[in-house]
Amino acid sequence: MATTDNNNMLIEYNPSQVGVTDAANPTNAANLTIAADSTPANPSDSSTTISDNHNVDSTTGWKWRYPEIRFPEFKKTSILLDVRTELIKEFHNKLGSEMLQRFRESCFGAYLNYPTKKHTPGTAMHLMVSQQVIREGADEDELWFLVGDKFVRFSKYEYALVTGLRFGPTNFDPNEDYELQTNGVYRKFIDPENEFGKKGAEYEFVFQWFKNAPKNKKTRASLLKIAKVLFVHGFFYAIDKRQRIANWLWELVEREDEWETFPWGAYSFQILMFRMKNAAVKPQDNYHIFGFSHAFMHFILEAVPGLADIITSKTKHKCVQPRLLKRLFLKKSVNLYLDFFDKQDIQCHEKLEPTEQELIDYTWWPHVDDDVRSSVKYIHKESNAKKTQIKRTLEQSSVPAQCQGDGSITAEEVRPQKRARTTESPNVDSSELLTRILEGVRQENELLEQRLVREIREIAERASRKSDDLRRI
Repeated sequence: MATTDNNNMLIEYNPSQVGVTDAANPTNAANLTIAADSTPANPSDSSTTISDNHNVDSTTGWKWRYPEIRFPEFKKTSILLDVRTELIKEFHNKLGSEMLQRFRESCFGAYLNYPTKKHTPGTAMHLMVSQQVIREGADEDELWFLVGDKFVRFSKYEYALVTGLRFGPTNFDPNEDYELQTNGVYRKFIDPENEFGKKGAEYEFVFQWFKNAPKNKKTRASLLKIAKVLFVHGFFYAIDKRQRIANWLWELVEREDEWETFPWGAYSFQILMFRMKNAAVKPQDNYHIFGFSHAFMHFILEAVPGLADIITSKTKHKCVQPRLLKRLFLKKSVNLYLDFFDKQDIQCHEKLEPTEQELIDYTWWPHVDDDVRSSVKYIHKESNAKKTQIKRTLEQSSVPAQCQGDGSITAEEVRPQKRARTTESPNVDSSELLTRILEGVRQENELLEQRLVREIREIAERASRKSDDLRRI
């Protein structure tokens, strides 16, 4: 899923009260879980359903999306979130009072109050994902979940209310090729010598440059622009730190009016929906949901108030917009019963509705009714070039690569490994074969991890050198 290049393969997004336990009193999970093929009693009907090409039960009109993760042993899985909340702290440290106020007055200003604590309820999110269902004849831009005996919707409406991000028209097309301005912040500060070429600079490089950049009157306005670009990439794309920042963001940030009116809600919603529909949800210890996954996390709290009362605390503000600023996650982890969302008496909201104040403040709200791709379309761009090259190098190595003290990798001998042709399969015990496969996977993962560490270190060093050059200027 992780991508590093932005200009190869194109994939268009067009998608066809409750129990709590503690460590001293664990729940008997085996007796609390609904089986994968079981049907809750009389789930409430809904006027809106979700469409999918999967076959559904002809009698009930729905089926579990991920039945393989609904067994007790797989319900303790956790979701890993990659939203870069550490950016908020860096903005407060780096921008200064004047630029910080200008950021606060921008379309993302409310997010300066976003909590930066790393603790997030990954297991609670996974339990909700395990409740996802496929419903017959429903909308393509909705996800549905069975909570108790009711169906709960996550759609662009819920996303807009939780995030407060704008929907509406724009004349800026992020899918066009843009020649970056020579006097823009990217060419002036980040990559003046065009070292990264058309692919653009990696997120981690830009982030390290931002952290180490000097604060002075000449650079503070440029730092504000760079902060905006980092925010969009770090919150809405929220993926591998080595992913390159799209060139269109550097172009759009130079057009302040268009930046402020860009439909960030419609665009980032498409990213999240693509990521959720393509997440590697399967029986395992943990998995990632990329994109602005925190929006989905806070949607769960809005849709299931009982969960919010257990794992969060309310902020001191009476009226908070957007809604994802309403609650803070508890520092102490809370263990939920594994059948938390299966309980028949659990209270939940099938759909989220805007308040009177939200209808007043969100002047763009009528545009949420529009086709989410009518004004701006997210096209997923993915390349496996780097991953394929690393894999090919590993396969061609006739001896294991050795990790040096500086983190580099060398091999005593690298040459294509020829395989002898055989007319019949070797007589190998299946358990022995599985052991060999697992050991090979482990060794390959170690090598990949070493390469990633080295690349991140190089990025940080390059950013540090550029910031030193800027100080001398």
